[in-house]
Amino acid sequence: MKTATAMKDVPQEALAALGMSTLGVMGLLYVVLLIIVRACCLTKLWAWFVVPLGLPALGILAAIGLTMTLSVLLGLHRLESKITVLQSLCGVLMTTGLGWCIHLFM
Repeated sequence: MKTATAMKDVPQEALAALGMSTLGVMGLLYVVLLIIVRACCLTKLWAWFVVPLGLPALGILAAIGLTMTLSVLLGLHRLESKITVLQSLCGVLMTTGLGWCIHLFM
């Protein structure tokens, strides 16, 4: 999600038509989508690179918990971050794609 300073770029008529509660719900849905996509990508990467080392497979709920824990520990939840949800999704998907390419050569 963009920070409050980026909201100045949005026309005020659009904000009034949508309403701030609608924008809040949309932001929440984007964050939930990001959490689910990150967890799915983590389970794939875990299966490709960690399971061969002898550790058990990671389920989707465990992956959600792990990503949430790491984001709190590493400070990735800060609001002053300038990255949008779509940029974060693209980064996660590109990382998983690169992991898939590496996995093919193993």
